[in-house]
Amino acid sequence: MNTLKTIVTLNAATDACQLCHAKSVCFSSHLKTEDLHRFKDAVVHKTPIERGELLFMAGDNIKSVFVLHSGSVKAYLESEDGDNQITGFYLPGDVIGIHGIEKKCHTDTVEALETSSVCEIRFNNLDDIFDSFPALQKELLDFIFKEMNHDQEMMLVLGKMSADRRMAYFLLDTSKRMQEHGLSNSRINLTMTRHDIANYLGLAVETVSRILTRLQKSEIIHVDRRSVTIINRARLEKIYSCSGNEHIGHRNNH
Repeated sequence: MNTLKTIVTLNAATDACQLCHAKSVCFSSHLKTEDLHRFKDAVVHKTPIERGELLFMAGDNIKSVFVLHSGSVKAYLESEDGDNQITGFYLPGDVIGIHGIEKKCHTDTVEALETSSVCEIRFNNLDDIFDSFPALQKELLDFIFKEMNHDQEMMLVLGKMSADRRMAYFLLDTSKRMQEHGLSNSRINLTMTRHDIANYLGLAVETVSRILTRLQKSEIIHVDRRSVTIINRARLEKIYSCSGNEHIGHRNNH
């Protein structure tokens, strides 16, 4: 009877993690059931935030890191004149809130692109968690290094690449990340607006629309409202790499 009670207690305690859509890519995915039970005690499952709501703002003290459970969010920097520069889009399983840890305050603002939920790991618990689960420290560090590499890639994209290559990069990068998160890598659900995409890639909204239209006419992708299906990945990769004679018409860098 006691054994059965223990099993029921463990199952109830770990349901939130075991039923999570992002469990396979969450940095707690390698924990055993007993460890997951203890880990869950240090995690707060937040009330979902709706599209347009903020998870935190630039300048807020860092008290937690977050793991996106479902939905999607965008991060952006705010300038003194009120303009925002989008710095990234996050998918389920991604860790949010690591930028600015060394300053102990968030350097960016994070806003929900759709109804989204996060798991909160409070910062005063982080040392205890890593002491109990050393593997989690490696997972978090791996994610931080991945973010740093991605930031460097974006600097190259924005500084050196044509508009066509930027769009190809965005579609291929999003596709790759979706595959890493256990989702289809051919059909991309764009929860962000074209204005968001343009802001992120340093392009005009009209340029983004024109490139998507040309890619569709060239039968490289199919666009259905906010859904983009990659039809010919090889040609899209050629556009990104500028290899061969692959092109999609007149190139616009603005």
